[in-house]
Amino acid sequence: MKTFLEERLVQQPEVYFEAGDHEALIHMMQDEFLALMETAESAHFSHKMQGMQS
Repeated sequence: MKTFLEERLVQQPEVYFEAGDHEALIHMMQDEFLALMETAESAHFSHKMQGMQS
């Protein structure tokens, strides 16, 4: 399955994402996340929501 990675995630020191049950999160440091996503295709396909802090 082809995997896509939002370019801006590469710049984040830490990444959190859903663990599949909407109640638990997975936390990864940047190096762990990038190792997991090493075969993903990088692209810009998201935008910042108004009112959200960086």
